[in-house]
Amino acid sequence: MFKVLAEKTGIANFSYVNVDSVYDITRELDNNMTDKQPPWVFQTWAQYENSSTLDIISELRRVRFMTNFDSPDKAKVK
Repeated sequence: MFKVLAEKTGIANFSYVNVDSVYDITRELDNNMTDKQPPWVFQTWAQYENSSTLDIISELRRVRFMTNFDSPDKAKVK
């Protein structure tokens, strides 16, 4: 999926670090900017249980946040 996202977004070497920048698409959708989104945002993927690209991005973001706070030390607010 990272390779596809790199191709579609133009972000070379797309990784977890870049997920937030693409996740911002959800804010545009919340503001009824659906018609301004490229088709790949809504594309579904059989190998990912027919999830849309946006669903997959949302899950990647969730996982990224979970790994940021996956231990007592990481969860402490400094």
